[in-house]
Amino acid sequence: MATEIKTPTPSEVRGMAEPVTEKSLKGTGIKKKAKTGGQTDSEKASPKAKQLLDLCAGFELFHSPDGSCYASFKRDKFIETVRLESRNFELLLLKLYRDAYNDMLSEQQLKPVIRTLQAEALISGEEKEIHLRTARDVDDVIIDLGTSDWQQVRVTKKGWQLERSGNQKFWRPSNQRPLAIPIPGTGNLEMLRTLLNVDDQQWILLRAFLVQCLLPSGEYPILVAQGGEGTAKSTLCKVLKVLLDNHSPPLRRLPTSPRDLAVFAKNAHVLAFDNLSGITAAMSDELCSIATGGGFGAKQNYTDADDHAYEFARPVIINGIDDLAKRQDFLSRSVILRLEKIADDKRIRKSVFWESFEESASAILSGLLDLLSLALGELDSVYLAEAPRMADFAHLGVAIEKGLKEQAGSFMHAYKGAQEAVILDNLQYDPFAVAVVELMDELARGEGSELEKSPSNLHGLIEGKISDRYCMPKQNKLGERLERINTALNLVGIRFLRPTRGSTRLLKLQRFKKLTP
Repeated sequence: MATEIKTPTPSEVRGMAEPVTEKSLKGTGIKKKAKTGGQTDSEKASPKAKQLLDLCAGFELFHSPDGSCYASFKRDKFIETVRLESRNFELLLLKLYRDAYNDMLSEQQLKPVIRTLQAEALISGEEKEIHLRTARDVDDVIIDLGTSDWQQVRVTKKGWQLERSGNQKFWRPSNQRPLAIPIPGTGNLEMLRTLLNVDDQQWILLRAFLVQCLLPSGEYPILVAQGGEGTAKSTLCKVLKVLLDNHSPPLRRLPTSPRDLAVFAKNAHVLAFDNLSGITAAMSDELCSIATGGGFGAKQNYTDADDHAYEFARPVIINGIDDLAKRQDFLSRSVILRLEKIADDKRIRKSVFWESFEESASAILSGLLDLLSLALGELDSVYLAEAPRMADFAHLGVAIEKGLKEQAGSFMHAYKGAQEAVILDNLQYDPFAVAVVELMDELARGEGSELEKSPSNLHGLIEGKISDRYCMPKQNKLGERLERINTALNLVGIRFLRPTRGSTRLLKLQRFKKLTP
């Protein structure tokens, strides 16, 4: 039978410790050291620490599933929640003590109090879900506006309304900024469309992405804005970040380490990275994990013993001049906006643009909330015979299409078309893929033409059509490389068939569409 271990209270712990006296040391050979002066730092800190802990007695202390500690307390007429490890909490305690005792606390006096509160939150406090910017309350979506009076928006299938802090607990990073204040009945999402450099098909995708970002969980697509100079790709990304999850600064550089990326994701609901010149294979995998929900482990600061785990899904926005979505797994999770250069006669000054956005931000967010409510009402009625990899996003896009009574199939047409265009471009600039297509073009003059060879023979045939040998995979990696470009090959009527386990190790390429004369 397991023995119940009871955590002693602070008063019980104090009672366990006998004071050290000359009598208690008698016969031990140890002499009690005489005091040479005033109190030590710990002795000075103790009375103030007790006073501060008494001031915190009304705090609701709890921890989240990832082990982070929080305190909720009433300020004026609303409930505020602060992470105990944050700088904001330190400043709160300093202010609390100053107001109560007209005195100051040193860092040495403050740190033990925070550690004590953390222990209380982690050991005795309840485990509760904590949210960043958006949350679920049964079927409703709750959005934290980030205002000083903790206003929230509750979105239902029948509409939305403003309310004060409710059942869901939100926390706010120090660099989070408020969103525009929406006003029911004033929604106008088309005002955003007039500010952005997107065409009709891109707007269909962007609109669905914006709504998806307001949902608190699930799989999020990665929004990729590509274009050369003068396409306003950075402006587009900044506008979306300010509208959905305002932070200072809105756009960041893409970090180079998974740990830094995890820290960014811990402290923001929407991640926006500016001016990428390329994405490594490793970082591509990390971004995919962030967008679709993944776990990250990192050592705690100042210790090698504790591994701190994070698990979350976050919308990701990136932009750059180069083709960023080159790996198939990344591309299948992405919404690609290939932006055209803005004509000189249509350019406006930056100050005029941002003034226009600020004036219309409330109406834009109101319109986005209207669209979210509409989509929530249609989601249960959506059926897709064939869903793409990002199935949640596809269902949401079709729900928006139905709610707006647009032509059936318009969203999936735009979604597939954008991805296929990028795939074909990537194929065109991949020397290995081009060689495979040329090889099949030579052989395939009718439907169902096939090429079935051993890895060594097929490797030699493809290599003979490539001038740059560095683009060729090793012979033992040929099947893996063909598998990676199989989606692109399918678009031009070619498929790669990997041998099944136990069969001969021949690799088969098959043309299933006739060549265009």
